[in-house]
Amino acid sequence: MANGNTDNGGAATTATAITPKKQPSLYARKLLQKLSTLHPNASLESRQTIASWMVFNRKKCEGMGEGLLLSMENAVAEEGGSSNDADSSATAAAAATTARLMLLLKILHQVLLSNCPTVSTVATVGVEGDVDKWTKSSQLRTRLGEIVILPLWKALASSLCKMSGNGDDNNDRMGDEYRSEVRGMMEEWREHNVFGGPTVWEEYKRGWGWALKESVADDG
Repeated sequence: MANGNTDNGGAATTATAITPKKQPSLYARKLLQKLSTLHPNASLESRQTIASWMVFNRKKCEGMGEGLLLSMENAVAEEGGSSNDADSSATAAAAATTARLMLLLKILHQVLLSNCPTVSTVATVGVEGDVDKWTKSSQLRTRLGEIVILPLWKALASSLCKMSGNGDDNNDRMGDEYRSEVRGMMEEWREHNVFGGPTVWEEYKRGWGWALKESVADDG
């Protein structure tokens, strides 16, 4: 006997169950709350406070990755909800989203380099190197890369494309600066062997290149 309802034509129709949206994990919610308090231009010290908390809770790496993804999705959703008017409003919304995504990338960068024994100055990430802590954070760095980096590349490249090339010299300049910052961070990841070898780093480098190309194609 077929399950479901029968319409007037005698055909069986299957009722579709609505699956409730999964509740974010505890540490994802905690991280999301902390990130929501930061301005896009937050200081190195403010970013490092969150980065240090993430490293301290490194065993909750899945929740940390989930929290970064949720914050990224919120930033993109806010852009979508405020960019349906004039082109200037859409460009401004994209610029705000880009700034927010860059904040998340900078925090991720500080996590990835936290306690790195080959970083010569605390000015980069706000803490000194510690071989033991660096080793213990290996899984955190790996999982954050796997969970966050490629989706972040896609979102960031898209928002960069939308904010640039619209006749606003300031946005074009900021877009160039952001791209330069991304390249610089990736070079630091390679230099300090953040992911334990060159193969994964090469994947993320190619991913950034593809994200930039796809964003231009989509915009066209």
